[in-house]
Amino acid sequence: SSFLRARLRNMVRAAEMRGTIHGVPKGKKLSSKRMVKTSMQMRSGKDPNQAYQKRDAEIDTSIAVSVVLDESGSMWGSTAEVSRALVSLVEPLDTLGAKIQVAGFQDSYGGSSQYWDNAAHRQDPVRHNIFMSFGERFASVRHRFMAMSARGGTPMADGVALGLDGLNERKEGHRIMFVFTDGAPDPTHAPVVKHQIRKAGEAGIHVVGVGIGRGARYVKNLFPTSVHVNNACDLPAQLAVLLNQLLDFNGNGRSQALRGTKSKHR
Repeated sequence: SSFLRARLRNMVRAAEMRGTIHGVPKGKKLSSKRMVKTSMQMRSGKDPNQAYQKRDAEIDTSIAVSVVLDESGSMWGSTAEVSRALVSLVEPLDTLGAKIQVAGFQDSYGGSSQYWDNAAHRQDPVRHNIFMSFGERFASVRHRFMAMSARGGTPMADGVALGLDGLNERKEGHRIMFVFTDGAPDPTHAPVVKHQIRKAGEAGIHVVGVGIGRGARYVKNLFPTSVHVNNACDLPAQLAVLLNQLLDFNGNGRSQALRGTKSKHR
């Protein structure tokens, strides 16, 4: 956590520093560095053209993050490692004041063969486990991260839908979703997730696949932006590089509302 925390702090603090531009033709405050030149121009009967100073435009560094966690049966045996990986991401972002939501997804009852609708991507009821809600601080909920479970299939589209619904309500300038998984989603969910990723991108939301374990290389096929590590200890360094690319802090806020990605709950 300390590694990623330091990198993120440097990125945000650098963006928040507002410099002063001297020598502009118009403004509300005279430039202290152009006083002599301004005085000489005025004495010679000329209009000063570099008399003022101004501040750089303030950059929006606000961040909203939704973390979607795969709690399918294949995660059994790696829950402790994945929990540590979650903490290594969430704690540094929380320290910087980011608004964070963390939710796991899994079948409501694993192993069921019941089909609700042949035309729907969902095969079984889906359970969402909320580890952290927007507005909560990590210090008060960190104990929940040790309660991760693993059962059933991988209804990833429903987990992504929950996360996108949450981000769509946020007003922060930068919105990112991380999908933690150890493998592929249920077959009928893959095309739905691809559609969700495309719609999120159109709304200015970055969706990042995070694969942990040797069987999680599939994230590179499903997610255009992804990180894969065999060991959770290697995750902070790769996330630092990725976030440095995504959080360009160019001053642009949210582009538009997110539409056409909600899952049809029956």
